[in-house]
Amino acid sequence: MFIRDRLAPLIAKGARPWIGFIWLYLFTLLWHFMAGGSVTAIAAAWLLSLLLGGLLCGDIFLNWALRDNQKFNNLPAKLVAGLLLTNICLYFMIWVLPCGLTANWLLFLGAILILWCFARPTRTDMLLPAGNGPELYFMLAAPLAVTAWCQDILHPIVMDAEGRATFHAWQDVPFHLSQISTFTASGFGPTAQAYHMTSYLLPATLVYTTGSSLLVSYASLLLPLGILISFLAAYALARSIFGQWPALAAGLALMVLPDASQQGFINAFLGYHWLQQVAPASAYGIAGAAFAFMLLLEACRTNQFRLICWGYAFVVVTLLYKAQIFVAISWLAFVFPALFIAGIARKYRLLLVLLLSAVFTGVIAASQSIPSVPIIKLDGSSLMPYSSFILSSMENGFIKHLFTSIFDSSENNVYLRAAAFILMLMICTFGAFSLIYAALVGQMKRCFTTAIWMFPLLVVAVYLVMACFLAFDERGIGKPEELLHRHFVWAYFTLVIWCGAAVYRLIFGNAPPAGNQVKYIISMLVLFSAITPVSYGRGMQAMKNWGMNYPEFPACQVNAALYIRDHSAKDDVAQDSMNDHFLILSTLSGRQPFAVDAGGSRAPLGIQSRLRQLRQLSDLQYGGDAEFFMKSNAIKWYILNPGEHPRWASAMQQHAVFECEGYRVYHF
Repeated sequence: MFIRDRLAPLIAKGARPWIGFIWLYLFTLLWHFMAGGSVTAIAAAWLLSLLLGGLLCGDIFLNWALRDNQKFNNLPAKLVAGLLLTNICLYFMIWVLPCGLTANWLLFLGAILILWCFARPTRTDMLLPAGNGPELYFMLAAPLAVTAWCQDILHPIVMDAEGRATFHAWQDVPFHLSQISTFTASGFGPTAQAYHMTSYLLPATLVYTTGSSLLVSYASLLLPLGILISFLAAYALARSIFGQWPALAAGLALMVLPDASQQGFINAFLGYHWLQQVAPASAYGIAGAAFAFMLLLEACRTNQFRLICWGYAFVVVTLLYKAQIFVAISWLAFVFPALFIAGIARKYRLLLVLLLSAVFTGVIAASQSIPSVPIIKLDGSSLMPYSSFILSSMENGFIKHLFTSIFDSSENNVYLRAAAFILMLMICTFGAFSLIYAALVGQMKRCFTTAIWMFPLLVVAVYLVMACFLAFDERGIGKPEELLHRHFVWAYFTLVIWCGAAVYRLIFGNAPPAGNQVKYIISMLVLFSAITPVSYGRGMQAMKNWGMNYPEFPACQVNAALYIRDHSAKDDVAQDSMNDHFLILSTLSGRQPFAVDAGGSRAPLGIQSRLRQLRQLSDLQYGGDAEFFMKSNAIKWYILNPGEHPRWASAMQQHAVFECEGYRVYHF
């Protein structure tokens, strides 16, 4: 009765504020249906609870932390903050509560609902204030753009008539699914290394609660939700600075305009939309960074120390989602208030910035003694090899030929090489947007505060310094170039939404375009630009610019993994005789392996010992010895691949439960 009475005023206000929310929910159902072929009642209910829980969480944060600041009182901002914090809450709950993921989710929903009822004793209409035109247009367009960009991954497996299964997924997707699987194996007490794993919690909860597969959780939730949150963050950040109509232009610019690799400056390795597809945590990290600077920019405008503290808190949130983006934003966020907050004399401002920079440098130096922290050192040692690698990733053409000549002529001149590399990065990372910003900066100086027009310039400068002068990581925590490369998406994100919002604001102000003819022309341009996600979204994850294709596997191998998924318990261990090198068994069955020989970085401790044990298994002669090995190591399911005939296999026919063109599944 209490909750029903609290919701009655919301219902009485009418449905218009809920149109964008309902539209978004329908698309989450569509994504789930496209990826899995069906939507169960429990999956539909869970997806609704996810969006409602995120909205309530964001509204509580607005009320409690931001004191209902109208700059942030909009659906996109609430969903960004709420969904990011929801993941964070679930992440910490699995460490401190002896419950499963489903119980944690129900506890979270109950706690959020109770807190919201007490946070809004009289202003229930604040949950979804009366929607405005630009926000509604944006909420209608964003899920459409996400669907277009994710069109391949939303059909993750395609079987052909020749018995082949094509995976519409980047080669790292099985790794992401294996990380989700570590959370779903038991439902609590994760064994995964705490390395920006927070984005996996919602997909893991979907799998654990609804019985959806790992692949469906990735294709229908982890990736599209992340891209959606980044779009929402673009609108929310631009709205807080430029207004609602420029924010619509900024969001549309990010959603439908081609990035530099699609503008003819063909360097797929610096393609924004590609990296967002293959590294889904980047989108969540960008959203966290955008919200952090949204708070810091507002703090500089209003001189509110509280907002500075919350801005720093969201910088830490970014760390839990994407460590590379955290490294890229941490120094700028730390000194940003000292640079731009009002009321500080220039000489004291400089001293304060230097002092904060010294503190930041000291923290970085101290962190280098921790083995799990990558090497962070601005010594320029990676300039030559990294610039050569970026050059080699470009397609042949005039630009590549030009910079090849410049690099060859620079020889060992570090300064000339750095200058040429900076120019190449500006062209290949931002394309035309760097020229647009350069053309706008003079007008922006006259119309906006220093903090506003300089912000994208500072973000781009940090990106260029890190890309040119940061050392490679030699500790094997990730790829050596990750801290030089992965954060370019944040710089691109910032520059694009600034260009989109500033162009609109300078032409039309914070108002709709004047005149029906102008509105018609702009509408046609937006519709025409929609060709970009529709066209480039196809084959996006294969990096087709490099001539790569989606991986194919025998359909029987896929069916063997699916058989195990359908006939096993959540905590069963399944092992592939070839050690699941491509992670097909782990990906499709959703079951933990005894050992995987996938290569790469961040291999778990003790893996080599287990691989040696599996090599000894293939040498066993008697069925009883093989059965003892399986049971002593808790292996319930074992797949023999075609062409493998260990001597113990013929004596274990009573354990064979599935066979297809040489693939045989044993159940122990």
